[in-house]
Amino acid sequence: MNSDERRARIGEVRRRLAQSGPPRTRDRAADFETVTVPEGECDQLRDLLIAEGVQTVVEVGLAYASSALAIGEALVAVNAPRPRHIIIDPFQERDWSNVGWDLLRSAGLDSIASLVAAPSSIALPQLLTEGLVADAAFVDGSHRFHEVFVDLYFLRKIVRPGGLIVMDDAGAPSVLTAVRYYERNLGWTVVPGAFPGDTLTAVADGRTAPATRCQAMRLPDPPFEPPFEEFHAFWRKSSAAADDDVRAPRRGYSPSRRISENSCRASLQTSWPLSRVWTRQVGSLASRSRTAVKGVPSHPDRYTSSRVLASRRPAASSRIRCR
Repeated sequence: MNSDERRARIGEVRRRLAQSGPPRTRDRAADFETVTVPEGECDQLRDLLIAEGVQTVVEVGLAYASSALAIGEALVAVNAPRPRHIIIDPFQERDWSNVGWDLLRSAGLDSIASLVAAPSSIALPQLLTEGLVADAAFVDGSHRFHEVFVDLYFLRKIVRPGGLIVMDDAGAPSVLTAVRYYERNLGWTVVPGAFPGDTLTAVADGRTAPATRCQAMRLPDPPFEPPFEEFHAFWRKSSAAADDDVRAPRRGYSPSRRISENSCRASLQTSWPLSRVWTRQVGSLASRSRTAVKGVPSHPDRYTSSRVLASRRPAASSRIRCR
């Protein structure tokens, strides 16, 4: 079977999946419509990977295989000598009854695809240890912030310099925040025009709403590790949440002045947000009282410095309050 015939076979499975849905689903309302990557985004993903000439792709999350079929079609179209599609999904059998893997087999893609039934936090380090180098990755696993962050941490070591990492549900706050760290601190850049326009994305009750679904990020070439002093904050908070963080328990003390809310917030956003605030306050207290404060290291950690400062706390009327 040549490349065109293989693509036709994959295309037929994709069309049947989009029109009729999978042969079985989980027992949840509109589960397929909610979970699966829409056909239009799958076409855009396929075209992007073909343009990149990918030969090896890592995918986190299989579910109903709509994105996996598009990735497989791209690999067949590129027609590389040894295409590889490594899919990580520890729940494919338990939660999805292997429906995604069966669809890949029906499309003839099991010859180039392999399924790793382990959590990505375990599977990705193993692939890295084995020396795998990928051209691209597609991430649609857990959407918890810490798990997305860990997926991206290992994928930046697996995907070659200048390669692509494509995120599904890129507009979700947890996913967006995790990606922003790598964008602000490690030089990842958005690939413009890769997924144009908002998608009408299904929500749990069957309705649809426009949302950013997929986003492609390009890794820097050459890669680099920034100095730790050049850390850039990557989170965004509402004003109410910011106020909660500025207020207790993070308070400084001075015998003669009060720190404004803005100056407190600015202090908390520095590279050493707490140790330097405490250091300045201890130094100010020592100079004003003409007494030496002993036991405070030049760069105290926030717990040690707070205990030392608490033992020398001035009267309540002279405390600094952030309002």
